[in-house]
Amino acid sequence: MDNTPIEALIKVMEKFKWSVSSLNYMPTSHQLERWAMIILEGMSGPIRLYHSHDHVIELAEGMDPIGVIAALFHDIVYYQVDGGVPPFLHSFIFPYFNSVNGILFTKEMEEPDFVYDVTLEIFGFSQGQQLLAAKGQNEFLSALLALKVMSEVLSKKELLMVCTCIEATIPFRAKTNAIELLEKRLNYVNFKHSLGIESSEIEAGINRAVKIANKDVDSFSHEEVASFLEETWMLLPETNARLITSSMYTIREYRNALFKMERFLSNLRADSIYCSYAGTPNQEEINKLTKCATKNLELGCYYLQIKLYSIAILEALSDITGGDVPLIFFMGDFRHKSSIPKMESFLDSRCSEM
Repeated sequence: MDNTPIEALIKVMEKFKWSVSSLNYMPTSHQLERWAMIILEGMSGPIRLYHSHDHVIELAEGMDPIGVIAALFHDIVYYQVDGGVPPFLHSFIFPYFNSVNGILFTKEMEEPDFVYDVTLEIFGFSQGQQLLAAKGQNEFLSALLALKVMSEVLSKKELLMVCTCIEATIPFRAKTNAIELLEKRLNYVNFKHSLGIESSEIEAGINRAVKIANKDVDSFSHEEVASFLEETWMLLPETNARLITSSMYTIREYRNALFKMERFLSNLRADSIYCSYAGTPNQEEINKLTKCATKNLELGCYYLQIKLYSIAILEALSDITGGDVPLIFFMGDFRHKSSIPKMESFLDSRCSEM
């Protein structure tokens, strides 16, 4: 799926209209347009290649109304990739966090604030706490923004369920008791704020959250390893901005980017990716997903290691001929046509035929 901005805007508006209407609210055209613009504007950063509007639209497919809203918002804040919270979104959540030398902390508030309080409680955070990218920072800020925006129409119970879904998308925690903790927190918030949510609704809410969490990482279990590698390759420039914002990134910068990705995949355990709750998905399905993920991680690491071997040769040649230089000096600029010969043009013809 590769939607143009206008196609994405229309699809997001349609999904908001369906989900909110299904919850027995009558959104105005102005609201639908504003909500959709928040999603598109928030995810339009120049290096949003994978975590883009296409990703959230796809994740929302097949979800119930609460799941659709959660899916649309779950990646809206990607602090380290976007270089902060985009100005268009800043006003919604600025009152709730401080930035000190680029490090984020939740603010200490004197007055109760339902949206802020339940988001902290569902994530297990506290006021004045440092936020960490690997420990739910982006998901927390995304959930906070979702609840602030949608509080104009959704009930407290519905806002809580949206928050629960977004918390579940913190990835790679299946080997921990994250889902069990989430259920306990949901029960606690329900009791503390006297929301009157039945136990059957709690169970349904956790099942919904697990469904979204597993679909969010389904690229790891693609049947075709090429599809997994394609999506992995899209993550590379997201976490290494120079690879997309400049054509002058050096051989060493490229090698470091490859190394970080290979190290991440090689240290990632396949059995930490997919979660279940109360037997859903069942163990057979979890085993199938984990088996596919294991294969993709192994092949992905092999692929990246081959790329690392090849770039190491270029880096060595660069070092002995003057030092680190932009990769295009050796490989040419693949983004633009040029009459300047590429490195392979100087190889022996017998090598090029191998």
